[in-house]
Amino acid sequence: TMSAVGFANAPVSKGVIILTTLASLGASAAKAGTLGPLSLNALLGKKELWRVVTYQLAFSSAGELVIGILLLYTLRQFERHWGSRKFGAFIVISKIFSFLIGSSALLWHRASNPSATLNLAAGPYGVIFAG
Repeated sequence: TMSAVGFANAPVSKGVIILTTLASLGASAAKAGTLGPLSLNALLGKKELWRVVTYQLAFSSAGELVIGILLLYTLRQFERHWGSRKFGAFIVISKIFSFLIGSSALLWHRASNPSATLNLAAGPYGVIFAG
């Protein structure tokens, strides 16, 4: 049997790639590159709670976007194997764990070195590395 090509039987993967591409291009067009990374200063100090969601949506540069989209594209094989519902749950759980682990790292870094600042890179890296 032939394998499915493109986004056949992979609507969640297609949606994630389209959303990531549009968010990255939109942030770039709006010159909002500094809005993406997650930092404790922005989260706790400035009360920018929206960053919890947005920092995992868009990549910071065109190079990151191209490589990231290629890596996300390969994950469509998991969706075909697991089904869209399980793959969608995998995406959500990966993003939640990515936030929890990243936030823990920020808190630990702040506790061990209060004067230094640390940002988590913008982009869906949790999903990419979990896949």
